[in-house]
Amino acid sequence: MDIKIHSVCLFDIEGTLIPVNFVNEVLTPYILQKVPSFVDKFGLEKDVANFLIQENETDFKKGLYAEKISRNKQIIKPPTISYIQHIIKIDKNCMALAMIKEKILRHGCEAKEINWKVFTDVPKFLQYLKKYYIRVGIYSIDDVDSQISLFKYTSLGDMTPYISHYFDLKIGAKTDSSSYTNIARAIKTTPKKIAFFTDSLEEAETAKKAGLHTIVVKRPGSKGHGMHLHESIMDFMPLMVD
Repeated sequence: MDIKIHSVCLFDIEGTLIPVNFVNEVLTPYILQKVPSFVDKFGLEKDVANFLIQENETDFKKGLYAEKISRNKQIIKPPTISYIQHIIKIDKNCMALAMIKEKILRHGCEAKEINWKVFTDVPKFLQYLKKYYIRVGIYSIDDVDSQISLFKYTSLGDMTPYISHYFDLKIGAKTDSSSYTNIARAIKTTPKKIAFFTDSLEEAETAKKAGLHTIVVKRPGSKGHGMHLHESIMDFMPLMVD
């Protein structure tokens, strides 16, 4: 595959640019540990609290969570902290959690308690793409501020100078093909000019329906994919051809 035929490379994060075990073994335990002190010290901003209450109400009605968070001024209470920790443990895909994680991780990065571990081929590939004027975009369930913090404070240095576009769930769900069409429109290109790298077969299938060129990345620790029709790579090194 000649990556230079594309004008944009769009990347998933977890399992594609950073190891899955780093998320599971380092980040998630860190966030869980910091939730009580963070909420106690900083509270929850109004929009975050509203998103959280909406998620909790939905889970309560569906029987997915046993306790309902009150809408009164006592929002910052043990039941709220317990619910936040619950949705972290199940890795719930929701805006409330993304916003809370962003704030905790940003403080952790700024305090130098966290350096995001990225695969060693990532900075080399980003430099290669910049050399050939191929724009780089990130698409993640984590909100944009979290993404910027991640790439600013990596174990291999600041990578934000190589990244032109960041997208989160505000552009749409990663399993909705219209989200990828929205991304193409936002960065003023056509879907066929975008190469999308992900370790998720479901995301690859969805992006392909929207017309993107999809590449499934099979990193150590990634889940098995079985048979599929997408191009596959183990790392980015074979793509760096001058």
